[in-house]
Amino acid sequence: MMITCIYCPPEAPARFPIGKGSLEHVILAALGGRKGTRNLCCSDCNARLGSEIDDVLANTLAPLGNLFDIKRDRKGTAPTLTTDQRLDGAALEVAPGGKFQLRKATIEESATEDGRIILRGRANSMEQADRLRANYSQKFDGPIEAETEYELISTPAPELNFHLSFESPAKRCATKMLLSQLATCVNPERIRSGAFHEAIGYIVGRHELGYRVEPWLNMQVPEVPSEFRFGHIALVAASAETKKVVGVLTLYGTFQVTAVLSDAWSGPSVGSRYCIDPCTGKNRTEKFDPEPYVQTHPLSGRPDDAVFKAAMDEMLEEVLRRQHTARFLEAIRQVRESLPSDATAEQINQALAIASQRLTFEILRLPFRETLSKTSP
Repeated sequence: MMITCIYCPPEAPARFPIGKGSLEHVILAALGGRKGTRNLCCSDCNARLGSEIDDVLANTLAPLGNLFDIKRDRKGTAPTLTTDQRLDGAALEVAPGGKFQLRKATIEESATEDGRIILRGRANSMEQADRLRANYSQKFDGPIEAETEYELISTPAPELNFHLSFESPAKRCATKMLLSQLATCVNPERIRSGAFHEAIGYIVGRHELGYRVEPWLNMQVPEVPSEFRFGHIALVAASAETKKVVGVLTLYGTFQVTAVLSDAWSGPSVGSRYCIDPCTGKNRTEKFDPEPYVQTHPLSGRPDDAVFKAAMDEMLEEVLRRQHTARFLEAIRQVRESLPSDATAEQINQALAIASQRLTFEILRLPFRETLSKTSP
């Protein structure tokens, strides 16, 4: 059976077999989503809407993806952020996990009065420094007699500021994700019945939906499982009684969009919720009775700013807690790798003392300097 792309111009839509359309993720792959459907659109519309609205939302939330260190379906690691910040003139970037690092390794050459050459390199790790030195030494003929000194310098990271907002492209993208969730649990023909004409027109930019898409929670929803407290959730509820289809999108457990997808639903009652932790990939799809929830829409009034601020503060506290845990585990890993298998108690205590001091200084945002080793070839 052939079906049409719902986002193509109605007069000339692309056609494809059921299950053979372009992969449309419920939660954007750039935000760590996994689940998708191939029963909605063609590749041209997927690409067009991807650049027109999906990328807008993904770029808006990229700082949070970086800070949470999410695992993306297509690109693997969390996004690396560009920044105007510099350290002693060297350009910095923000690596996954909110860690500032040099944008690129550099090396400088100078000469002493007695003709010796001194190379000073900047790198993000000893391994990167060694590669930099090895590549640079190829310019010299013959063996090189050299002593190498490694110095670890930890400088308080600059403040990372970013602006979050849900403008029209982001709300259109949220509506598209909710329609994609519905498409994973109903017959493809129901999406093409005409009941979603207005929602589809809004997604592709033909018209506005006004109050029908609101950037806050505007209906009651089932309690969120604790393991997805700061994850992403796409919920759709279709009511056979009221003929209404309402969806709620929650991102990072904090940002919520409520969208009325249809007022002309002619199918059975459907309640489906997709939850995913973008940091681990753990996900779950579950069914629920939609009627008690659909009938609570709309809740009275917009939540005041204090509610949004409290939710944002709680999320940022969770980010900080996870970052501190990650740094603690990284410090333990570095201690283990730095010690020989026959390390003495004195060596172990010394390594732990240095790692503890470095970790404390980093968390308290204090400068730290340590000479690691000297080596001669």
